[in-house]
Amino acid sequence: MDSAAEAELQRRRERARISQRAFRIRQAAELSALREENARLKAAIGHVADAVQTHDRPALRTVIRNAAEAAGLKSGSPADRDTSESIIIPPTESAAPTSTTPPGDMFQTAFSLCAPVPEICCSTFRLDSGLLSLPSGDDHGIINPPADVALYLGANRHTLAGQLYWYCTEASLALLYRLGGREPSRARVIASGHPFFVGMLRYVATLCSTSYIIALAEARVQFFRLGYCSAENPAAAEYSSTMVRERIETVHRLGEEEAAAAGVEGEWWGPRDVEHVAYSSLTAGKTREKFIHQLWLGATCFGDEPRWRASRVMTLVEGLVREENFC
Repeated sequence: MDSAAEAELQRRRERARISQRAFRIRQAAELSALREENARLKAAIGHVADAVQTHDRPALRTVIRNAAEAAGLKSGSPADRDTSESIIIPPTESAAPTSTTPPGDMFQTAFSLCAPVPEICCSTFRLDSGLLSLPSGDDHGIINPPADVALYLGANRHTLAGQLYWYCTEASLALLYRLGGREPSRARVIASGHPFFVGMLRYVATLCSTSYIIALAEARVQFFRLGYCSAENPAAAEYSSTMVRERIETVHRLGEEEAAAAGVEGEWWGPRDVEHVAYSSLTAGKTREKFIHQLWLGATCFGDEPRWRASRVMTLVEGLVREENFC
């Protein structure tokens, strides 16, 4: 009995050693395959990074497709890949105007449905967030952001001033998309809800095409989301003539003169001035979100960044502080 039990114990130990050896072999094979897969993915990511630096869109599509295949993902159809490169992703709520809309006619429905606002003196207003200044760049892409954008990039995008600036910019672009839609009934509702913005837009549309206004807005959003602006953006290509540049520069000069005459530095506050006053007063996140949205609804621009009357800002801050304390 003792010898039989000992033999059985030896057989069990041997089976355990064989099983452990097989497990280690499988584990080594799986680890080797995982290392090879990681190496392929790392190489694919490196190829994508290199293609992005060259700004060669066909090459970029190819390396992205190869990276998807290396990751075991199914790539889209050739038609999808060919058409997706020219699409600029708008804010989620909006649908971009169709490219068949003739320049200058895109917002005529909104203009005709929304009567002029008498209290707005159009000679002193510019489109929200300084959309009439041109970024600088080269044939491959626009790397240097406009002056009004540079102040709110990097770590500054997370400050209250940065959040206010970019909310105004993205919300204005979303509103431009919606106002440029084809449905008159929707345009009527949207325009009637934003008479201040539509009044500014009506004036700016007399200086340059509405498609150019959208292109400049998209360029700034690209800086915010990507860190650069594609050279294929119409703001960098289609409307980059000397005549347009001179006209925009003239508008800026007039805007600066109007700002000085209106006492902008004292009576009108930009995002950084607003942050200095409101940062310590508004502590709740939802209160700040409400504050930023309310400011956007009444934003004015003198060609560089959104501004608000100091009295308007103080009144809004005091009202929201009372709401916070009451709650």
